[in-house]
Order: sequence, then C-alpha cells, then structure tokens
Amino acid sequence: CFFRASKLFMLVWLAWAVRRVATVILGLSTLDALRRAKKSPLRLLPDSTFAPSSHTGIKSVYFLRHGESQWNVAQKQRDPVGMFGKFDHALTARGVLQAENLRSRIRLTPRLDRLEFDGATAIYCSPLTRAVQTALVALAAHPALRRGGPGLKLVPDCRELTYPVGGFDSLKGENRYELANKVVRRARKVVDGRSLLPIERAVNIIDASELADDDKW
Repeated sequence: CFFRASKLFMLVWLAWAVRRVATVILGLSTLDALRRAKKSPLRLLPDSTFAPSSHTGIKSVYFLRHGESQWNVAQKQRDPVGMFGKFDHALTARGVLQAENLRSRIRLTPRLDRLEFDGATAIYCSPLTRAVQTALVALAAHPALRRGGPGLKLVPDCRELTYPVGGFDSLKGENRYELANKVVRRARKVVDGRSLLPIERAVNIIDASELADDDKW
C-alpha cells in the first residue's frame, strides 16, 4: 500500500510540475509575442522600396518559405536531441530539392505572367542558414541575384524568433564574415554537383552589411 501511495504521489507531482512548466513557457511566449508585435516588419527594412511615393499602383510582396530543414525532420521523428541539440538548422537534401522544384516552376511560368515577380527590386532574407540556402537555390535565376543586381539582403530582424517555445534554433548566429561560409559548408554535407552551385555563389551574392562585424546576431 505504501508503494502504491508513493507511486501515485509521484505521478500527481509530475503532472503538476509539467503543468507549471507549460504555464511558464506559455507566459514567456505571450510576453515575447506582445513585445515583437509592437514592431512593424517594414520598419526593420531601411530601404526606399517601402518609402511613400507618388506612384498610385499597388506594390506586391512575395513570401517564400524555406524548404525542409533538419529541425523539421527531427520534429517529425519526435527527436528532442535533433531539435534542441543544434542551432540554426540547415536544409536537408529534400529541402534543397524542394527549392530546386520551385525554381523550375518559376522558370516554366510564362514570362508575361511573371513580369511583376521578375521586376522585384529587392530580396530580403532571414540570416538563418535554411532561409539563405532556400533563397539562393529557388531564386538563382532572378534578376536581383544575377551579376550587377542588388543581391540577397540579409536582415537579422527578419529571422524566425519564437523563443522560448521552439526558438532555441534561432538564438545562435554568425557574424557577417562567417555566415556565407557556413551556408556553403552545411550544404556540402547533404548535396553536391549542380545542386550545390547556386549555394556556392553565396559569397558573391549575399549582402550582409546589416550584420555586425564581431557581434553574433
């Protein structure tokens, strides 16, 4: 009887502890969401593209989500070590393939139907590895990323930030000199050949001027 009572007490205490931890995490997440809600995403992009103008037309903004990442795989497999044991998860081979498929879909779209898309004057990107890799592969043929174009503008405040719930992945970053090399290095672990070429161009295409020289973003 004593053993059963002790076991029951432990189960009750464990359930109470789990609820307390969940409550604390939910509270922290809510406070963080309220803090971030005060900021407008456009104010984080100091570019004339978003400045008021006399043009009466409607401006279009295209959003591109990153391909499958190592985090996504670990999450599907319910692997906490894979989820929380690393920071800044890169794309998987399947994630790179998804970005390649999107590039093909864009290329196969009739030119007249994508004039506005091709005319985008700026491409902004989170400095997270998976986002940069996706942009470099999927948008490799976009005029903005060709020679003479403005390149891929990295904006630290555009990165995903859901701390403390799942946000540990976005806490650790690289400075402006390390980031491009890391993007290429992580890609070489999962792909090679033609799939790697758009990512290897990262050093010449990435505009990391908003990232600090020494500080980690």
